[in-house]
Amino acid sequence: MDSEEESLPKRRRFGGQRQRLHRAAAQEVNKDQPANHSALATALQELFCIGTLSGQEVQHLASQAALDLERAKPSSTPKPLETLQKLGPEGVHSNNVHRDMMKLLSAQCFVPEAKLCQIPFTKDGAKHFQSVLLPHEIFAWLFEKHNDRWQQMFMPGGQKQVDTFWKQCKLHPSMAGNQAVLSRNLRKSLPVALHGDGVPTVGIGKCWGKLMECYNWHGCLATGGTRACHMLIWTAYQKFFKPGDGGTLDAVFKIIAWSFKTLFYGVWPAADWNNAMYPPDSILGQKALGIRDCFYDLSKISMFLKKNTCKLKGKAAQVKGLVLPLAHVWEIHYNPHCATHRKIRAMLLANCTMEELMAKNKHELSFSRADALELKNNCYIMSHLMWDLSQHFASEDEVRLPNMFICTSKLHMLIHICEYAHAISPRVVWCYSAENYMGITRKICRNCSKGTPPLQAGQKLLEHWRMSFALDLADGKKHLFVLKYDSCCSA
Repeated sequence: MDSEEESLPKRRRFGGQRQRLHRAAAQEVNKDQPANHSALATALQELFCIGTLSGQEVQHLASQAALDLERAKPSSTPKPLETLQKLGPEGVHSNNVHRDMMKLLSAQCFVPEAKLCQIPFTKDGAKHFQSVLLPHEIFAWLFEKHNDRWQQMFMPGGQKQVDTFWKQCKLHPSMAGNQAVLSRNLRKSLPVALHGDGVPTVGIGKCWGKLMECYNWHGCLATGGTRACHMLIWTAYQKFFKPGDGGTLDAVFKIIAWSFKTLFYGVWPAADWNNAMYPPDSILGQKALGIRDCFYDLSKISMFLKKNTCKLKGKAAQVKGLVLPLAHVWEIHYNPHCATHRKIRAMLLANCTMEELMAKNKHELSFSRADALELKNNCYIMSHLMWDLSQHFASEDEVRLPNMFICTSKLHMLIHICEYAHAISPRVVWCYSAENYMGITRKICRNCSKGTPPLQAGQKLLEHWRMSFALDLADGKKHLFVLKYDSCCSA
């Protein structure tokens, strides 16, 4: 009998009697206190959601922090930190940490879930289920549950700002004769932008590298950091896109257009994007009563499908900042007796003047007549000189450099944007903040692609984004992992 008792494993007891009594008393005292919020736990969860840390790293950091707290003999250890410490459980089964983390975050995430949609891909020549976060559901949920953030994201300047925006936009030629827009109640119409781009995800810098196409949207009048204002819609690997009519992008844009159309009319749809009616007794069928009391119109949708053709590596805002230093360097070293050098100098000075005007009107929805005219004239000068210089270096036998001052279709678009600065500021419609958001998204894209089948990576990514967005809304502190902008229309 004694030998049997000796062979049984002894129950492990942590600490001495006084330590156990101290912890028990502290837990009893703090049981009903709201001080069990942990800033560290929130930060670790956010880092996990945006792809900076893996689940195993979160568990390890939480475990080390809890160890330090125990050594310091605090009155209590924050329960959220204890929960993270026990993931795995307690890191023993590290393969289960990610599963446990997702389960934990899902329980406290109230952001509308992504919808599973069948989208065609070249892989297996069939349609595959993909997650899509529908803009109209996010918009309505924010308005109802987080109205302060909704205000910040869509109309921070209130009704006066919306009225000013549309008053100036009526001067834009795209509005001329556009009865579909002008007949609407523009006082209840909000401008939004849709942006799509490829994000380097796998094999960055390699010839076999793969891109994930990411689409996001934001309010043109939004204020705050990039991550605070942009919302993901859908993402998938470009390699598997089915081209042509009825292909991948056709199916995706059909869903996105249906969601924006729902916002345009302000009524919950009775049918999905394929015109399949929802059952009347279903949740979606019962919702088809209208988005009540909210700004129902998103009449102006500016779409930017921007492909990166810049030869310089770096963020767009950083590349833009090179203009003034280049002009100063050129002023010192150029040859004033060379016509080509004088043209380059004039082109750089015109570009600098444009940048000064952009800075001067940083917080304006449109330029004054005088500033708009000066911007347009300098844009004409810069564009004409750039074209002239590109032709010179492409045809000169002695210095044939066809890639110098190369002109693309974007230069043509820039001219049109500057021509109508009196109607809408280039800052409202440019995509610097959206390009910056691609940099933020790249981290989570890479993290969610590890060990995940290619066509499931997008679903995993959107789940991480939903949880990150929920944590961001729940936390009083704004956006620790954001490159700050004064507004989305002022980089």
